[in-house]
Amino acid sequence: MKYAVLGISGARPPKVRQGNPQYDELLALAMECRDLLLSTPKKVVVVHGGAAGIDTIASIAAREAGHAEVTHLPDYAKYNRRQAPLERNSLIVKDVVDDPSGELHAFPASYSSGTFDTIQKMALEDLSKLWVH
Repeated sequence: MKYAVLGISGARPPKVRQGNPQYDELLALAMECRDLLLSTPKKVVVVHGGAAGIDTIASIAAREAGHAEVTHLPDYAKYNRRQAPLERNSLIVKDVVDDPSGELHAFPASYSSGTFDTIQKMALEDLSKLWVH
């Protein structure tokens, strides 16, 4: 049985945590991501970028729910420091686009722009597969 691809893209933690409203924002997004993965009734392949923050929560929740997992880490040996994460985002989008039942769930934070690259790439490929939380 082939599992549907469920791509996850989201914010990293802010540098300062205690007493920081941005950290509270990330915690709310993290809980939403976790709830999504734990409530998904069908088995899926959770595809993410392995970064701290939402990707880490997705990884933990995927294992907790018994979902398969694929991690696309940035390839710093092949791309420069700025380009590697952007290429990684393209791989996540490609996995979603290549699966007829694939979906990308994005959890952007107001203080972080990285998730918006993935959102933009997915919107250009297939807007019907994009869910922004």
